[in-house]
Amino acid sequence: MLIANRTLKLYTLLVLILSAQDLIGQESIYVQITPEKTIKQVGEEFDFFIQVETNEIPLSAAQLSLTFDPDFIEVISIELSQDSPLENLLPGKKIDNTSGTILIGSFSISPVNAGFEYAIIRAFAKSKGNSVLEFASGDRTGTQLSYKGKTIDIICEGAFIAVK
Repeated sequence: MLIANRTLKLYTLLVLILSAQDLIGQESIYVQITPEKTIKQVGEEFDFFIQVETNEIPLSAAQLSLTFDPDFIEVISIELSQDSPLENLLPGKKIDNTSGTILIGSFSISPVNAGFEYAIIRAFAKSKGNSVLEFASGDRTGTQLSYKGKTIDIICEGAFIAVK
């Protein structure tokens, strides 16, 4: 009876440890655009910054797909930040001011697990109105982060732009 009781306790402990590891694996990386809200005048140029907070989850590649309203803002450029550890830019960086889309991707040979500024978006306030700069989802061209070829859960926060 004593051996069966100890076995049951060890089994219960093992189940708890494995369950805790599953919960740890459910954390997400946060990707956000700053400033979150901005008011600009027609004709004004301004910058947005894409910030990544890894929550100590390893990351080795990023593909970010964003959308905006091209009636109100025009994207001039998107560049990797000098501080970005995902320093190897993938081919295909694209800004489409007709459809209001941006695509950028990069990777690192070494895993990254600390927060960093990923990219800088330079834009122009084209006409009066409001636009949201937000992350797009999708299988092939949506926003994705990965480590060793496996997709990582992410939470994305966009930005609001009012042009006066």
